[in-house]
Amino acid sequence: MIHFGQNRNCFLKGHWLNLARSQFFGLWCSLGLELLARSAISSISPTLLAEPDNEHKYLLHALNLGSDRIPRKSISSIQVLFLCKTLFPQFTEDDYTCAKAMINRRNEELHTGSASFEEYKTTTWLAAFYKCCKSFCDVLGKTSFRFLVKRKRNR
Repeated sequence: MIHFGQNRNCFLKGHWLNLARSQFFGLWCSLGLELLARSAISSISPTLLAEPDNEHKYLLHALNLGSDRIPRKSISSIQVLFLCKTLFPQFTEDDYTCAKAMINRRNEELHTGSASFEEYKTTTWLAAFYKCCKSFCDVLGKTSFRFLVKRKRNR
């Protein structure tokens, strides 16, 4: 199961990189967005993230019953977003469009080495990105503010 704290660290990393001034900000946000989407789905059942197959070997992994000889495999990022659109009414068509664009740019950047987020100006996607985050945080019963801001520890 994907835990909320793992996703939070990914977003904090993105914010740590000097907010929208960094060339890596969009990349980190897109990575965090996918983890947040997977976390929302996993909150219903981690089995929904398992890649379907005739032998159910990936589903068995999601149930912690898989073989050590078979690697874990999950559904693609775009399938995750489509499933979110189906499962969560608060994840709108506009959210889907924004998230899909970010995931596609992330894939382009990671798989081709191009700087695809440099061409995709932050002002174009940031508000929609935060709305997507809010949709997933609502599903998880978390506030967006708590998710995006690192809390100070009392000593």
